[in-house]
Amino acid sequence: MAHVLQIGPAIKQYGRFHLHTGTFYKGDIVEKTNQYHVLFTDDITHCTANLGTIDIDKSNLAGLIQHLHDWLKEQRYRFASIQHMQQQTPDPTARAGLQSFLERQKQLYHHVEQALQEIEPDYHSNLPSIDLPPVTRHISPTVALRYGNFCLRAIHDYANGQHLPVTTYELSLYTPTTKTFLRIGEMPTSTSEREHVIQFVHAWLAHQQSFMNIIQKRLHESQSPEWLQQRKAMFATMEQQVEAVRAELEKLER
Repeated sequence: MAHVLQIGPAIKQYGRFHLHTGTFYKGDIVEKTNQYHVLFTDDITHCTANLGTIDIDKSNLAGLIQHLHDWLKEQRYRFASIQHMQQQTPDPTARAGLQSFLERQKQLYHHVEQALQEIEPDYHSNLPSIDLPPVTRHISPTVALRYGNFCLRAIHDYANGQHLPVTTYELSLYTPTTKTFLRIGEMPTSTSEREHVIQFVHAWLAHQQSFMNIIQKRLHESQSPEWLQQRKAMFATMEQQVEAVRAELEKLER
């Protein structure tokens, strides 16, 4: 049965940040969430970016500011990780792709910073003054938490030989028959309860379905046989992964 995430109307607004309700539809069953989706409207690019979710009971101005600080910090480590990947990637095309992605993310970072300063006048930009060393990332082979076959494993980051505090889990689907993990995403260790995992997986499924719809549309429009072959293979793989995750989620929710 398909799960659909629908972003509802904005309940609160702080500057250019809007907090929206989210509702999951599982057939005729409607499931409300206890979180708001933080959407940022970029006046420069006229695009809307989803900056994650925030618990309803923490959705006041102070809670949003803390959420945005955490988001910005996460992005800075992400930038360092991408730069490290660039240095380790021999393929020029792959390096160029990483650079293009990095530039887009940095642009979003700066625009979020500017909007944050509008609601927190004392905020000062951290990005220009921070020189992050390359970060080496390891996923723990040990499962910290498990809900059905959804597994949370600690992400260990090392910078200059020092082990950084563990603040993030990798959420993945474990397949016992192949003994492999399908990566779904990263979750803060502070929100690793069963309910949050279920909501995270619902959001992942909705995102994957949206992406698959785009691919399917372009399959009908493309005139390139090589591109069609590549995308058909990608679509088939994604379809299998989505069905596997959806089936496991339905078991978890019973």
